Amino acid sequence: MKEREYLIELYITYGSLLTDKQQDIFEKYFYEDLSLSEISENTNISKSYIGKAIKTISDKLNYYESSLKINEKNKSLLSIITDSKLKEKAKKIISG
Repeated sequence: MKEREYLIELYITYGSLLTDKQQDIFEKYFYEDLSLSEISENTNISKSYIGKAIKTISDKLNYYESSLKINEKNKSLLSIITDSKLKEKAKKIISG
């Protein structure tokens, strides 16, 4: 799986554990597909800080998953559901 998609999955699961500022930066970078420069201009925060924040956020999300393994457990749960309608409902619940 691509790193970007994986980080978005982790954000769906653990995003609420991040600060509001971290959530805002993550969403601008990954959901709105803004560049570091664009985020910097829109938030009046230096481009280097935005780059460091993206790295810190990614590290935190990976740390949360390595410690709690909620994303991994959700995938395991989905893999054992055989009923397609139930599986789709479970995916919607897991995806928030």
